[in-house]
Amino acid sequence: MSYRFLMIGKDKRGYLQLKSLLEKITEFPIVFEWLPHRDKPNDLDIFNQYDAVLLVHEAAAPMIELEKVQSLEQAIAMQDLKSDFVGMASHEFRTPLTSISSSADLIEVYLKRGEYDQVNKHLERIKRSVDDMNNILSRFLSLDQLEKGTKKVEAHRIDLPRLVTEVSDEFKRLLKTGQTILYEHVGPESVALDPILLKEVLLNLVSNASKYSPADVSILISTTVSKERIMLCVTDHGMGIPPEEYTQLFNRFFRASNAANIQGTGLGLHLSKSMVEMMQGNIGYSSELGKGSTFWVVFPRP
Repeated sequence: MSYRFLMIGKDKRGYLQLKSLLEKITEFPIVFEWLPHRDKPNDLDIFNQYDAVLLVHEAAAPMIELEKVQSLEQAIAMQDLKSDFVGMASHEFRTPLTSISSSADLIEVYLKRGEYDQVNKHLERIKRSVDDMNNILSRFLSLDQLEKGTKKVEAHRIDLPRLVTEVSDEFKRLLKTGQTILYEHVGPESVALDPILLKEVLLNLVSNASKYSPADVSILISTTVSKERIMLCVTDHGMGIPPEEYTQLFNRFFRASNAANIQGTGLGLHLSKSMVEMMQGNIGYSSELGKGSTFWVVFPRP
């Protein structure tokens, strides 16, 4: 794949800026040329040599082959996503893989000594690391499905408290030492939602609540079903979110500045927002720095 561009206009600075931007894309070759003027702007022969032509000369009618430019933008976006994925995946997989490797080495030593309690300890450590890797892979898979538009909503009747309890039970061994999950429900138990998407959203929110909270604290999950809406809240007593970063919170791969030393992909909230909106819902939060956060999800109830 290659692209050939021509820009016609007096503004060489704009041309150089755009050329510099395009040269950052390395997946396919790009040729970008500039002409300061065009004597016969209505003569389109020159355009046939290029994939797209941008006319900004004052004597020429603006012309962009939008379809080709849009395809380039999509290719650039996918290249950016690919680069972000490679960087994030290599960083995130390093920790659980290192843990698995070191535990496997230690198990070999403890087996020779007959110290089976230590063997069991490191087997659990390996299981936790595998769970971490599965969660990371699940997030990247969900991102890929959302980007391609292959993730669909399939709503049907579910028992909401049962689903939340199942998620809580699944997540228990991933909690920090002394952390507990408390759950309360108010209202009817049967609702019409997509259980797979809802479960993924809840796992993301509970994972963040655990990750950004200290040991020996409780995480509260609450669900409320009324005639008009279905509401789910996850409350933690963790580090909170810096107010100046609120606007970036749901961006792909965004990590808050006070969470730099905590493992994470920066995808959980981005994915959760996308999936909640697919189900015609809204997601929001309240937070106080150093005291914790509450994330809430609301769906209309037909």
